[in-house]
This record gives sequence, C-alpha cells and structure tokens, in this order.
Amino acid sequence: MLKRVYLPALWVVLIILYGCSAQQAAKKDEGLALGRYPKVVAVLPFTNATVEPGVADQVRRSFYNHFSSKPYRDIEVSVVDEKIAKLEKSTGKTVFELPPKEVAEAVGADGLLYGKVTDFKKVFAVAYSQIGAEAEVWMVDAKTGKELLRVKQDARFHEGGVPLSPVGAVMTLVSTAMNLRDIQQIRVINELGWKLNEKIPSPEGMKAEQKPLIKNVLSNAKEGPFGKGKTIKAAMEGEEGLIALFEIGGIKKAASMKEASNGEYIGEYTVMPGDDVKDSSLIAYLRRPSGEESEWHDISGFFTIDTTPPPPVAELKGRAFPDRIELSWKGVDAPDLKGYKVLRGKKPISEYEDAGFTEEARFADQKAGQKEVYYYRVEAIDAAGNVSARSEPVKLVLKGRDIITLEGRISKDTTLYSGAYLVKGGLIVDSGVTLTIEPDTKIYFSKDASLNVPGSIVAEGTEDGWVEFLPESPEVKWAGINIEGGHGRLKKIRVSGAEKAVSIKNSGTNISDSIIEYNAVGVIAEGMPSPDITGTTVWRNNEGVRIDSSRPSLSGNEITQNSTGVVITNSTPEVSGNNIHANALNASSVGSSPQLDRNYLGSVNIDEMRLKGGFSISKVLDSPYPEGILTDAVSNPYANLSPQERKDRLTELLIKSGKYFRERNFGKSATGFEESLKIDESPTAY
Repeated sequence: MLKRVYLPALWVVLIILYGCSAQQAAKKDEGLALGRYPKVVAVLPFTNATVEPGVADQVRRSFYNHFSSKPYRDIEVSVVDEKIAKLEKSTGKTVFELPPKEVAEAVGADGLLYGKVTDFKKVFAVAYSQIGAEAEVWMVDAKTGKELLRVKQDARFHEGGVPLSPVGAVMTLVSTAMNLRDIQQIRVINELGWKLNEKIPSPEGMKAEQKPLIKNVLSNAKEGPFGKGKTIKAAMEGEEGLIALFEIGGIKKAASMKEASNGEYIGEYTVMPGDDVKDSSLIAYLRRPSGEESEWHDISGFFTIDTTPPPPVAELKGRAFPDRIELSWKGVDAPDLKGYKVLRGKKPISEYEDAGFTEEARFADQKAGQKEVYYYRVEAIDAAGNVSARSEPVKLVLKGRDIITLEGRISKDTTLYSGAYLVKGGLIVDSGVTLTIEPDTKIYFSKDASLNVPGSIVAEGTEDGWVEFLPESPEVKWAGINIEGGHGRLKKIRVSGAEKAVSIKNSGTNISDSIIEYNAVGVIAEGMPSPDITGTTVWRNNEGVRIDSSRPSLSGNEITQNSTGVVITNSTPEVSGNNIHANALNASSVGSSPQLDRNYLGSVNIDEMRLKGGFSISKVLDSPYPEGILTDAVSNPYANLSPQERKDRLTELLIKSGKYFRERNFGKSATGFEESLKIDESPTAY
C-alpha cells in the first residue's frame, strides 16, 4: 500500500526537479546555443602569462590544429602572422592594443580568437613526472567588438612510469634530439588544444565536415639547424590507410609520407642547395581518396635551414716545436660558426686527413711524426654543418730534439729558457736559490726522477707557451715535484705521468690556471703554511687533491674524472667555487668534518654527491661554477633506514594516503603518495 502511495509522488518530485535543472541548464547555455557566431575567424597570437619560453606559440598552434576541423572558415596562422606584422609596423602598436575591427579588416576576418596561456608547470624526478598547462580563449565579433564567448581549460600529465611516445615506435626513427620530457609536454599541449575546442560551438547553419582524424605530428626540428644534405623527418599518427603528406613552409610542398604501420606515417626530405629558411613550421596533411583532407601544424619546433657555407679561413700560420706543430689563423666572422676542422697531408693539394676539430682559431697537432713534411689546411664549419672552402696550405716540419740534461744540485739562481730538458735522478734546488722556468719549456723526467725544491721555483707559462713537466716516455713513471719549506709560483703548467705530481709541505706555494692530469696523485698539501690552488684543472688522476693536516685554499678549480676527487685527512681546507664532480668518489674525509658549501658537487641532493665521511654542507651550486646558483642542499630522510624500517614507513604512508583519498582529500593524499616514492620507486609503489 505504501508503494502505491509514495512511488508516484516520488516520480512527480523527480520530474519537477529535472524540469527545473533543465530550465537552468537551458538558461546557462542559452548564450552559446542561440548566439550568432562569425563564419571567418582568425586565431591571433596567444599571450604568455608564464615563464616557460615558447609555450604560447605551441598552445596556439595546437588550438589551431583542432579548430581547423570545425565548420568555420579559418585563416592560416602563417597568413595571420604576416598580415599582423604589417599592421603593427604601420600603426606602431601591437595587435592587442588595436581595436578588433581594425585587426579583423587587416587579416580578412569577421571574428577574432584571442588566447592566453595562464599557467604552465612541470616537475621531473628520477621516476616521476608531472606537467600541467592552462589557457583561456575568447571570441570577439569584429563588427561590434563584443565578446561572444570565453573558455578556460587545463590539461595535466601525471605519471610515475616511463611514458609512451605519442606516435608509437616510429618516433625513435624520427628524432634523436627529442627526449621523453619533450614528448610529455607535447601530449599535454595537444590535449589542452582539444579541450579548449570542445567548448567552442559551431556557427549556425554550418555543418562540420567529417575530415580524417590526425592525433599527433612530430618532427626532428630539434636536431636543426639543417644544412645541405641533412635529412628532415616527420612522423604522424592518425586514421589508417590514407594519403599522408608534409610540407615545410617556403621550401617544400607535398613530400610524401609512408604508412610504417597501422595509422603511423613517416616521411623524409633531404635538404638541397638553396633551401634556406628561418623558423619555418612543418605542416602534415592526411587525405582520403574522396578528397576530404585534414592538416596539422607540428608543435615540436621550428625548422631553420641554412645551406650557405661560412667564409673560408684566412691568414693561416704555423709554428713548429720538437713535439708539436701549432697553427693559428684569423677567426671567421659568421654568427652561426660551430668551429674549425684541421686537415693534415703529405702533399700540398691532395691526400689530406682529419687532424682534429677546434672551436678556437688555433690548434696544436701533437701527433706529427719526426722528420716528416706536413701540409695543413683549415675549413670553417657552421651550426648547420656547412663547410667552407679550404684555406691555403701551410708547410711545416717538426724541430729536432736538442735536450739538455739536468741532474745533481742547483746551487745558484738559474733560468731555464724555452726548450727541452731532461731530469735524471733527484734534482735539488738548494735553499735560498730560485729556479726560474720560462714559458714554452718542456721538462722531461727519467724513471723515478724528481725535482726537489727547498728553495724557490717560478714556472709561469703563457697562453701560447705552457711550462710542461712530463715523463721521458709514456711508459715511464717519475716521482714528482716536491716543494718542502720553500716556495713556488706555478702558473699555466701541465704536469702528467708522475706518482705524486706536485707535493707541497709547509709552503705557501701558489698554483693557478694549470692542468694536473694522468698522475697517481695530482696535488698533495701537508702542514702549514698551506698552498693556494685556483683556476686549475685536476683530472684523470687516481687521487685529484690530497690534503693532510693542512689548510689550503681551493677556488675556481675543475676537479673531475679522478678515482677520488679530494681526500681530506685531519684538515679544514677553504674550498669554495669549485666544480668537484664526475669523479668515482667526489670527496672523502677522515678525522674532520670539512665544509663543502658553495661548490658544485654534481647534484643538490647530498645522497647523490658521491661523498664518504663527514662533511658540513648546507648550500651548494645547482650547476657548474661560475653559472651555478647557490641553493639549499637536500637529503632523502629515508636513506639511512634499515630495509624493515623503510618497509614499515612505506606501509604507514600508503595506508594514510589511501584513507585521505577515500575521504576525497586529494591534496593530502597526493602529498603522502609522493612522500612514499622517496622510500620506494619500484613499479609496485607506483
């Protein structure tokens, strides 16, 4: 009986509520459903309210890709941009400062679509990524200046695993320059363009044409600029079994694309002489045999094609030494110059081989053989890979080796002038005596030989004439330079092949702008006073710098690619503004907790700095000195927990985060889940 009474009444209530909601919905959408919209619409450049460079143009082109499938008569963005440029030049105002009517007349439209990117954020971690973009568009009637509609949408990409390419496997065949983060950004912007267009109504009396479906287009634009003979590649994902083409504005029309697999098309074009264009977009087309066609503007980048080679190298000169040949020339004036290729041959015109590449207008050939006649020529190469005509050749022959032997003691002030010397046994510079070594000097050492300086040593090379301390032959290991109680001033020196390259004990020796490489130990500092080491590269040694009971100052040095970068024992050195990175172990300490603030240690995460022992670290550089910015050092709070403690903490976080999720408290839930990823980055955790 109750069912007979209340069920009809319930239906009446529902019908009334539905009628009210439908009436409200009708009122809400009345402006869009009944309004009159222009038929010829121009999509104007989007403004950018974010700090992400280039994102406004990407969102605009993505929006246009989807908008072009609607039953409006749209105007190509390249045509719009060309006409806007002329309008702005003639009026002295930007398109956003001009009345809509004036803009519309200039571009030939009766409606304008404005847009603005209001937000863009991206976060990347080891196994976690998140990208978000937000934009709004609004349509204006050109005749009245009235805003007809406004739409605001956002799109998010949030993933903890490895993302799939938007065009499947063919993407690996298209570009080696585009990484997964670039692809994620394109996915988000593509989705944002689609979502914005979902809210754009069609004009009255016009029906949408069923055009072929295009999902994505990508290219190898990031590998540019492109020179003569380089290959431009494009990939498209869309409706399968159709005719696919692509073009690059200004140079190539209707290049065919082959369907590599179902709905995945790939095309190539080889750059020809004269194909010069700057910042040109790639447009892909998908066409049915019946004639319906869709087009898509690639948002992954613009193409710059340059087939003009740089000017040839002039004023090539050479200088011969006993162990090398040095070349110099007048630098080529070209804004896109990449560098120079040096060619070496035994005939003046033919049979040249590649001797090396340099970015500077000079080169040292250390592979030239004794008693050989060589001819050298140089080519300039630009960023697009175009090669200039070869320079005129220069003829050079290595100098003979007149080596002066040094052994025993140096008991009075002595100068070693430019040339070659061989140290045998233990050469001693007596206390109170100064040994001066002129630039462009090479000092070779026989097996186990050493240079011992209770007195003073001054070895200051120049940019074109370093002072070098080397083994007699590559297989020889010599003892090193020992400065104990004396003093040294060492600048632009190169020391290699020693057991202990430069050992400084109880000495305020200065080492600057030098290279210490391929030694068992690079620099040793012991006792007080202590040395200053600045602007020096210490690399490819077993130990880079060893500090024992000393307080040296290290600043502006590059300490890299050693087994251990810096070894500190019972010392508190002043270490600041150095790049200590890419060593198997960047630094170790025993008996003290030295401070490593204000250095670049390969990461801002303490757990990734490759350190052993105790260090005091609060602020580090986020990239190599001097460009690096001082930032707080961070640490994983779970790094030192036992496996069981980590498991318990992970379980606790997952339970709590899941509870927040069920309570629809998504902020706390997301925070908890992200915290759990610090403990466990496995697929199970994701």
